Amino acid sequence: MDKVSVIVPAYNSEDTIRRCLDSILKQTYKNIEIIVINDGSTDSTEAICREYAAECDKVYLYNQKNQGVSAARNSGIDKATGRYLQFVDADDYIEENMTERLVSEFKGPGNWVICGCLSDNGDTSAVIRTSAPETMDRLETMRALAAPDSIRGYLVNKLFENDVLKKYQLYMRTDIFVCEDLIFCLEYAAHIKSATYIEEPLYHYIYRDDSVTHKKYSPKRFSSLQAFEEIKKITEKYHDE
Repeated sequence: MDKVSVIVPAYNSEDTIRRCLDSILKQTYKNIEIIVINDGSTDSTEAICREYAAECDKVYLYNQKNQGVSAARNSGIDKATGRYLQFVDADDYIEENMTERLVSEFKGPGNWVICGCLSDNGDTSAVIRTSAPETMDRLETMRALAAPDSIRGYLVNKLFENDVLKKYQLYMRTDIFVCEDLIFCLEYAAHIKSATYIEEPLYHYIYRDDSVTHKKYSPKRFSSLQAFEEIKKITEKYHDE
């Protein structure tokens, strides 16, 4: 049973981090390590995570000064020792069988496994509209990443191969705050052979009013222009209309 490294970037998540970590610890797939990157939290997030790390040998806590979610994810990538990587945000949580389902669908080196998501907003939960073929080649996967209502440019609903990240030195852009996930996913997709899509929604995304994309105004939104240029640069080489 190959190890899965689950990377959890956390910043001032005292109200949600327990639910997040509990959902990962309840996974039916047992060979996991949980890498929590505390990104300079000023609330009790660090203390809560330290408690989990002391009680469970699967949980590893690392502290860093506040640098943002992308830098925290990059730290997690550097520390991951598993064959596979998953990303779970500290506000969110996952179904008990998510890791097992993703790993069980893995078809071998160069395959990328992707699943559906749920959006939780208060007391309501809805499936995030997603559609894609069950099997895609590299170009079809890149098209799907860019298409509305397809597999989405999220990190959190995908199983990454650690060898691919290491071989091609793939990291999150820390100077872009909009679509940085999509850029990373497109860069990763450039090195896959195929993708497998599971329609079943296994990841619970919690709607956050204070995120950059949901705020009415944030200066970080201007990085979307840079993001567009990066996306254009990655996709132009395929000359695909």
